[in-house]
Amino acid sequence: MLSVAQNTIDFVGFRIIVHQNMSVIRDLIYRNVRVTFLLLNTNSSHVDTQSQIFVGAGDLKYSIKKSLELLCKEKQNLAPI
Repeated sequence: MLSVAQNTIDFVGFRIIVHQNMSVIRDLIYRNVRVTFLLLNTNSSHVDTQSQIFVGAGDLKYSIKKSLELLCKEKQNLAPI
C-alpha cells in the first residue's frame, strides 16, 4: 500500500516499526515522496498518560527512543538525493 504513494506519507505513532518497510520507504524517498515520522517527545507529559492507557505496550519512553535512533541511523544510511 505504501508503494503507491505519490506525494507524501505521514506516520504518527508511539513506535515506528521500520525494518520491514525500510526498502519501500527508501524507494519512496528516491521517487521524491516526502516521508514524515511524528513521535511523541519522551519528556512529554503525554508519555505517562499513554503508558497507562497502553499498559501492554511495554516501556513507551524506551520504544520512542529506540524508534528515533533507528530512524536517525536509516537517515544516515540514505545516499544524498
